[in-house]
Amino acid sequence: MQGATEYMANIISPTVDLFIYDLRKELGQTLEEIQENRENFAQKLPPNFRSSLWQEDNQFETDFVELLGEQVQVDALSFSTSDYQGYYYPVRLQDTYGLLLDCTVRDKNFSYPASCISKAKLLLNEALQGESGTLGQTWMISGQLADDSLAGKNPDILAQECYQALIPRGSWHENLQSKSDVLGGVFFELSRHNLTIPEELEPLEINSPSSSKMKDNHHVIIAIYPDRETAVTASYYMTDWIRLWGYRHKILWSYNQSRFLKQLLEGDLIEIQNYVEQFKKESCRIGGLRQLERSLEQAGTLFSTYGLDLNYLKTQICTLEVNLHDYCQQVDAMAENFKAEGRSANIHFLNDFSRQAQQQYLWKIQKEYESLRGGLTLLEVAINLLRAEVEVSQVKYSRNGRDAIATVGVGVGSGVATAAIASHAFNPQERDVQAALEHPIGIILAEVAAVPTSWILPILLFGFSLCSALVAGGITGLILLVRRQQ
Repeated sequence: MQGATEYMANIISPTVDLFIYDLRKELGQTLEEIQENRENFAQKLPPNFRSSLWQEDNQFETDFVELLGEQVQVDALSFSTSDYQGYYYPVRLQDTYGLLLDCTVRDKNFSYPASCISKAKLLLNEALQGESGTLGQTWMISGQLADDSLAGKNPDILAQECYQALIPRGSWHENLQSKSDVLGGVFFELSRHNLTIPEELEPLEINSPSSSKMKDNHHVIIAIYPDRETAVTASYYMTDWIRLWGYRHKILWSYNQSRFLKQLLEGDLIEIQNYVEQFKKESCRIGGLRQLERSLEQAGTLFSTYGLDLNYLKTQICTLEVNLHDYCQQVDAMAENFKAEGRSANIHFLNDFSRQAQQQYLWKIQKEYESLRGGLTLLEVAINLLRAEVEVSQVKYSRNGRDAIATVGVGVGSGVATAAIASHAFNPQERDVQAALEHPIGIILAEVAAVPTSWILPILLFGFSLCSALVAGGITGLILLVRRQQ
């Protein structure tokens, strides 16, 4: 048993810091949505501070605000075991909330096995009550080398055991990104970022892409220092780290959002292409004016949906650019501060992420935006063509209606005029019914058809009016037809 413990890597004053981030405000969100974001962030804090947490969060735009105030910047965390102590430190970083949760052993001189890291992680998760960051989180493990074990003399072995205690299923060899000398200690960075999106998105995933399946993803920093003095000095830079990791997670969040938007836009693009293909066929115009108007309405809805998603993708590009710029500025500022205070400033590993964000994330989204923007142009052309078809059909429909009204109007007018003339010609006050019977048609009606003599005059008037209307209407319709053909 003694031989087994001889090769264990022990650590002095093991400390676990959890940097967790939530979105405060997204472009276009209402005051009600901002308040909902506040409440979501407040769930990660002790209830006694939630009511006064927003007294410092009352500015439209600010770079950095300590939400507990200048007098009380941190507050103690209560754990279920007295062997550990810690604090929480909430801040606002522009449009993001950041929270630093710290957990460390009380005995700063005792040598602990690296497995104690898992206990510290458990205590921090209990303090969060199952809550997690909507933008992301970073674990930072720090401690000092112990001389009471052979493996403890090697920071690589100690760091690997600390990592396995924090992420039991994590692969050290696959996820190790870098090893650097920083602030007098040795820094190890391990990261896993793999976004899994199903082929068919559920409504919840469309509305809240941040709830995607990223359970195995993590970002871990392990800092091993040679002595306590170096470790204490390094702890003074926690505000620098909370800023830097905030920019990092905002970059990754914007990239993740772009993946969901890309999937939605590509689905709409297929619909746009099918729509344009159908429009090219004559069959889509056979349905008449109502069918054309229905198709135009559907195309307008698709145009609005596609345009909004495309604009949101453009917003993610801008968000990524701003946070990438801030990330690079923060790295440069930290390097200058470390150098000015005589600390080792070999933080080139931080620039590896900025290069990845620039060359892979940002470049990729920009090219996808340019490609997907063509779909909006294609749909706009189709809508303009369809609108022209609708306008032509409306003109034809309107002109045909006017021609019909003109034809009927002329016919009715002619019939009325003829009836008036005929009524005057066969006025019974001037002539008796026998005069009407002298008309050839009257004679036929009376003698052949045996029509009563009192009906002869009305029948003659109606016949003259009907014939006049038919002749006048026919002539008018013929004239309009010839004019349209010209």
